[in-house]
Amino acid sequence: MKKIILVAGDPNSINSELIYKCWKKINNSIKNKIYLIANYNLILKQFKQLKYSIKIVKVKNIHKNDKSNKLKIIDIDLKFKNSFKVSDEAASKYIRKSLTYAHK
Repeated sequence: MKKIILVAGDPNSINSELIYKCWKKINNSIKNKIYLIANYNLILKQFKQLKYSIKIVKVKNIHKNDKSNKLKIIDIDLKFKNSFKVSDEAASKYIRKSLTYAHK
């Protein structure tokens, strides 16, 4: 099964809102192929703050076939206090780590 890998990008942007809206519109056969490179806790807290309800799961191995319709997140480290106001330095490191992981 081919997988679709997405990078969440800047933690201070509207990406979590776009991810949610797109997730609600796509069909289940595509959902089970999607993996999101992001910080698990950040996405969880942003969804909670926005009152969005999507089941998410942290994934460690993308080579293992997971056909669930949960949003599968490949966790990238990020330190933050406020889920929508991540420091520029932390956000920059996070984006770099995410893109490096995606490149591999």
